[in-house]
Amino acid sequence: MDKATDMKRKRSKKWNKGMTLVEVLVAVFIIAAVTGPIMAIFVQSASITATSKELTESNYLAQQYMERLYEKTYLEALDAQVDKEAAGGYYVSLDIAPSGTHEELFSSAPCYFHMIYTTTGGMLFVAPDGTYRAYAEAPGSVQVTSTYYGYAVTIDSETITGSTGYMGTAVIVNTVHKPAAVATSLTLDNSSTAAVLFATPSNYEDVSVSGNAHAYIGVNDGRESLVAATVSVYRQASDTTPVKVIKNIIQLPNGGETS
Repeated sequence: MDKATDMKRKRSKKWNKGMTLVEVLVAVFIIAAVTGPIMAIFVQSASITATSKELTESNYLAQQYMERLYEKTYLEALDAQVDKEAAGGYYVSLDIAPSGTHEELFSSAPCYFHMIYTTTGGMLFVAPDGTYRAYAEAPGSVQVTSTYYGYAVTIDSETITGSTGYMGTAVIVNTVHKPAAVATSLTLDNSSTAAVLFATPSNYEDVSVSGNAHAYIGVNDGRESLVAATVSVYRQASDTTPVKVIKNIIQLPNGGETS
């Protein structure tokens, strides 16, 4: 082998080595260019799957809480209210509020109070934010002051305060099953508040109303009440924005003492 031939072979080997390195670099670049978008798709798919799983789980959990209410009386549902209770890996809040169908009495949708008398002479009082009192003996006087910014209710010697966020207020008074010996004085402190009285011909005068009042005699059997139920599901107890919210207007029995 002459010197010229040997030099050609050496240059050929160097050239081959150079081509191999370039090919590797090109291959790496092509793989990165192709797999980058694919990996992004996988990451996005995993995120969508996780979000879908979360929505499915939170919706199922919220539905469970809502369905349990149909087995309860009004008072039991009020007792079942929770604030971010740990359940199924999430945190659940259940809120119960009085509701009604008396928007025609107001310029806009009102908030509601409920005063429900029992056959034993007691009364269940429920405020718009779900605050409630169950009295073994119906109070003799109830005074309601309610504005957009909040309410203040004095029941005999106790005062209850809370928030509303509504311009109008309807106080639904259910005396259908009230004993004849029980009487209450109801005072409404402003013109944007109205009492809606459900009564029988024999007891509709037992609750004297000072203020705007509308009486419905014999049109309600008094056994059930409309309530607004809200279930909110959170990822963490510290979260302020829920991942799932379910709201329903449902009818609940007032309980054995009012049926």
